[in-house]
Amino acid sequence: MPAHLYGRLRYHPPMIPVALPSLSFVLLLLASALGALALLGWSAALAFSGRARRAFGRRRLACGGLYAVLLVLAGYFAYFQGVAAYVRYEIEREWRTRHYTLPEAARVGGIDMPAGTRLSLEVAHSPDTYNRAEFPHPVSAHGLQALRIERYIALDHEPDTYKLTEAYPLTMRVTGPGTQAIQGWRCDAASPMHFSTRRDGRIAAFEECMLAEGNRADGMEVPPGARLLAHEGTVYTDGHVDPDRWQVWLEPDMAVRIGGVWLAGAIIRLDAERRYDAFEQAELACPLAFGPMHYPAGTEVRSAGRGWRERHPGAWIFSPLAGASARYAGHPDVADGQAVVQGRGGEVLAVVPNNEAGVLRFAAIAVGGNDAAAPRRAACPPR
Repeated sequence: MPAHLYGRLRYHPPMIPVALPSLSFVLLLLASALGALALLGWSAALAFSGRARRAFGRRRLACGGLYAVLLVLAGYFAYFQGVAAYVRYEIEREWRTRHYTLPEAARVGGIDMPAGTRLSLEVAHSPDTYNRAEFPHPVSAHGLQALRIERYIALDHEPDTYKLTEAYPLTMRVTGPGTQAIQGWRCDAASPMHFSTRRDGRIAAFEECMLAEGNRADGMEVPPGARLLAHEGTVYTDGHVDPDRWQVWLEPDMAVRIGGVWLAGAIIRLDAERRYDAFEQAELACPLAFGPMHYPAGTEVRSAGRGWRERHPGAWIFSPLAGASARYAGHPDVADGQAVVQGRGGEVLAVVPNNEAGVLRFAAIAVGGNDAAAPRRAACPPR
């Protein structure tokens, strides 16, 4: 998945709010720590110095009261340290119930795991609820060679008592060695391969992977490092479903040739037979002369959406960027904010505002006063 789109499409779990300790608590803890140090020093002086004991005896009431105050402060500090030590012990004990290494080979969650496998469990003492397994060497898992498996475990509870009733996997990510074949695609197993799973842990469907060398689709050479996503078809509000069943997401510095044009950073949609269906969110990797139009490199381009596509099959939509207008022979230049719809033969079908052509622009937001880094753009391949 392209880096410049990754953040918009990935789910980011909400952060858990944590209350900061109050100033009074911090001051009390500091005072108790200082009191404990003072008490320790004073007690040592009384134990080893006769002069200190005589001075204490001459002012027994005042010194006794001060000693009692220090004792209370030190007691609070000791109590706090005891509670902290108990909490640490409980956390470590809980961690040990959820993390351990298999002392001998065992079958866990439908996989024969070797001795030395490190497991992280979602439910304590329940190996079949592992959410992470790391193997000492590649093992066969659901038809793949795996070095690491990560799973999302769903937990069902009784609504009244919140007692755990069932734990089962929903998704799985497999990381392994080399290149592995999945449904005719060559995936780079060093990056996680994603699957949905059945409740018993078996694979239900392939979801996505990073592609390795050697993938072709409808005559296109797919560059390694592109992200492959399984898809159920683009669904429209009237119920129409496009035939796309695969999506190939290119990084901005990757280019493929479609219809004789080099396109960078495209999302390429393929049907179930891996035939080209459409593309979107691409940029021209090279300057392009197409019919009466001349576009500079970097011009945004996509295949026409459903409305245009039904009237003009195979049409493309070009949208120039700010400061990089397109030249239109015999007409004014086409600037940022406008889109050119062209047919397969290069004929200009329309020049319309971006929103009428279905072209969307997203603002780049800089955080902390730093300008957003421009994504790398694919170089124009040599002719």
